[in-house]
Amino acid sequence: MKLVYLFWGIALVLFSVNNPALSPLLAFNDYAFAAGQRDTLAIDEENVHLTWKNMGEGFMYHFQMAKDKEFRQILIDKKCDKPEITFPESAAPGACYIRLRPIGPDGQAGNFSPAQRYETNTNMQPPRILTPEEIAEYRDIYDIRVTWTNVPRGAVYRVVLARDRTFQYRIYDNPNITNTAFTFWNLDYGTYFLKVSAISKDGAEGPFSDTVTFIVVPPVPVITAVE
Repeated sequence: MKLVYLFWGIALVLFSVNNPALSPLLAFNDYAFAAGQRDTLAIDEENVHLTWKNMGEGFMYHFQMAKDKEFRQILIDKKCDKPEITFPESAAPGACYIRLRPIGPDGQAGNFSPAQRYETNTNMQPPRILTPEEIAEYRDIYDIRVTWTNVPRGAVYRVVLARDRTFQYRIYDNPNITNTAFTFWNLDYGTYFLKVSAISKDGAEGPFSDTVTFIVVPPVPVITAVE
């Protein structure tokens, strides 16, 4: 599972074990990197996995996510035995807010941390074409294999081949390639321009890759002896 890691700025606030209600577990600001503290958000194609600082043995955590900063429209309200939570990406449509509070070994709950704005980056990244390389030349080779990197959330790929860099003269345009490789058969001599995009399950198309140019070169002529 390929994960995209995003780091949130979080600074720890001192927590009173004797009276956990006195202090919130976390306070969110922009100075966490300097303090060496940060929470980690890992996103795969379907789930979001969030982790935070462990307060110690016996602690539980109360996690909430809401549509509004006042937490009147709660989307997730869960108590966690460990300093982590996993939830479907679909549970957080658009911009949301999250907060967290500790629950001490004696069952007493602390204050909620300040609300943190949360928004999953649902924009797909462009694929990166692996082969052919830019300005690759193929001599006496007419079947050209194309490969590219996988894009999380990409269900299918669109492969476009043209004779011009502006893609006005397309000779191939297929939006239903289900893997990350494709072969063009029996190409004529000449220069070709190639680009690839990813398409999500709901039909949204991401940005195209950088255009790659390759050339199918005629064979070297054979000079025969002239008597």
